Amino acid sequence: MSADLKEAYGNYLIPKEILQLIQLEENLNKEDLSLSMIGCIPATELSPYSITPPDLIPFAETGGDGIHFGFLTDFHKVGDVMEAAIVCISPTNAPPVRYLANNFYEFISLVCSVPHVELLEQLATISNKEQEKAILEEYMSELPSSWKIKQEKVFSALKGIYPEGKKVDIIATISAAKEKRMEKIVIETFDGLGVVGETGGKRYEFLESRISDSKELLRMHQFLQEATLEEKQAFIRDIQYWYIVDPDYNYEIWSLVQDVIRTFNK
Repeated sequence: MSADLKEAYGNYLIPKEILQLIQLEENLNKEDLSLSMIGCIPATELSPYSITPPDLIPFAETGGDGIHFGFLTDFHKVGDVMEAAIVCISPTNAPPVRYLANNFYEFISLVCSVPHVELLEQLATISNKEQEKAILEEYMSELPSSWKIKQEKVFSALKGIYPEGKKVDIIATISAAKEKRMEKIVIETFDGLGVVGETGGKRYEFLESRISDSKELLRMHQFLQEATLEEKQAFIRDIQYWYIVDPDYNYEIWSLVQDVIRTFNK
């Protein structure tokens, strides 16, 4: 088990289901197969993008365009990651965040309902069954028969360790998950994830110019001094969506975000 993997989960226990996924990849490799063939590669190293929520624990990636999936811990409000919602991050798309499933096993059912997991990123943004059909048919029409056979073997192996992985109505499942999430949100945020908690609150009003000069940073600090826990968490979600939070791009914003996150653990 890599140090990166332990660091990613922090105080959480790494679920046996994730260890099984990693072991499955190793077993498939011995047969010249890989979970990459279906776009569900186990994430074993820490490599978050600036848009990756700080309370997301990545567990899989598609292998294309930085798209990855993770457990949303809601800033450690979730006691067990296996009960955490599953979110897809697509760094090169706008919007880059897609809420997919209520939990890991619901996500696995979605995985088993598409020929390639990367398609979920696109399917999560539509509500029309005809569009869904067209997307799936287009992918399958361009797939060589030899590759289809390999994918079937990988899916069969995946279902062998996750028998809960049954085909579901993709659009209905994702829509239901989003509706359930909305029932828990006390403060909405730009990324659509919102903040769950006991009480609502107000959101910080960011400037359209996205400026981060000393005057704006002072205004942020003043807001945070009076903010509740939920308001601070909403601030983190919004600022990460509004700015590129990276020490090499905007050190002041990055530093402010780190300072606020540290207060969550006190």
